[in-house]
Amino acid sequence: MTGLSRSTIYSHMSQGLFPKQSKVGTRIAVWLESDILSWIEQTTKQ
Repeated sequence: MTGLSRSTIYSHMSQGLFPKQSKVGTRIAVWLESDILSWIEQTTKQ
């Protein structure tokens, strides 16, 4: 959806440049689609 690699996403998360993930299980983490769509909208405006 974003075109970013996994390592870039985690790097951006640690820098506060990408939405944080939510843990839904011991080994499962997800992002809310609304958070990602908002991030895409903000990123394309810059």
